[in-house]
Amino acid sequence: MAIPLLFCHGLPGGIVEASKIIDLLTEPSEEGMQAFHVVVPSVPGCGFSDHFKLEDPGMGEVARVFDTLMSTLGYEHYVAHGSDWGFGVCRMLATHHSSTCLAVHTTTPIPYLERPSFTWRLWNYLGFLIARFTRANVPGLRFGYHHSDFLPRTPRRPNLQSPGGSISGRGFSPGPQALAYGMCDSPVGLLAWIRHAQYERTKMVEAFSSAETIDFTMMSWLPGPEAPLRFMYGAPTTSELRDITWYASGLNRITGTILSGGLYVFATAYLAAPLFGWHLDSASIAAAVATWPVAAKVLAKFSLAMPFTFHCFNGLRYLSWDTGSTFANKQVIRTGWIVVGATVVSSGILAYL
Repeated sequence: MAIPLLFCHGLPGGIVEASKIIDLLTEPSEEGMQAFHVVVPSVPGCGFSDHFKLEDPGMGEVARVFDTLMSTLGYEHYVAHGSDWGFGVCRMLATHHSSTCLAVHTTTPIPYLERPSFTWRLWNYLGFLIARFTRANVPGLRFGYHHSDFLPRTPRRPNLQSPGGSISGRGFSPGPQALAYGMCDSPVGLLAWIRHAQYERTKMVEAFSSAETIDFTMMSWLPGPEAPLRFMYGAPTTSELRDITWYASGLNRITGTILSGGLYVFATAYLAAPLFGWHLDSASIAAAVATWPVAAKVLAKFSLAMPFTFHCFNGLRYLSWDTGSTFANKQVIRTGWIVVGATVVSSGILAYL
């Protein structure tokens, strides 16, 4: 039975990348070899695919679109392959769509994976420490890692995220804009850059003829060369940035409603108390709360403490933005989760005092 295979291309790149292997995968030359149903979509905004309506879609959004595509084609489960930037999409498929994407294959070296940090994702960081300590050899304590993830790095395994460690890194690193003008204003400039990229990857030079390289270039030129560039710059952090922005924005509205709404409700009830015979003086309220169960007291104190602590910590975060610091995407994400964590911890402490 053929296995559905989703092929996620890299950048710059496109569906031409898979043109040499589709027949080999769908109709294996040797009897008994596994066959695949190969699906090779273009990243939205590249090749013949329409642009996202979102300004800077992240890899998580691309993974969602690809997962929906596989479901629409009738594949309940599938495997995925991706290298370079395509591997980033595969990581999102494995992380957020593990019920449908059952396995991921890549030729991207391990150093592409960033080491989790304490302030980035606490639980991921703890899982990383446990897996590193056990060398991912203990079932149940691998947390998605493999023992090869912790092998010593060698010069033959370059870091693809360093400015000088990858073709795309060298091509799009900050510096003179001559390369950008050459690629975006001239098809020949884009062709020269892609051919140079293929020469750095010697196997690609051997794999693609001159005519196929022109096809390769056209797939990058049709939507405008700036389309994949925008994706490359925005993809690494946009999904995570959108997540923390959503949570922080929601907390800001909820806590603001609790603070302002609670104040107005209590002030109105306090003024109307003499008319209805209510006892809302401090002594009466304290006596009434004293009769509550412990759980109810803790919950009430936590609900009252959370708005104050959140706006206190988040206010400091905004003040740091006013100074121009902590304003990069990763810093916005990191400080956002620090505010959320500090709010929960401090509110919990105040609730038990």
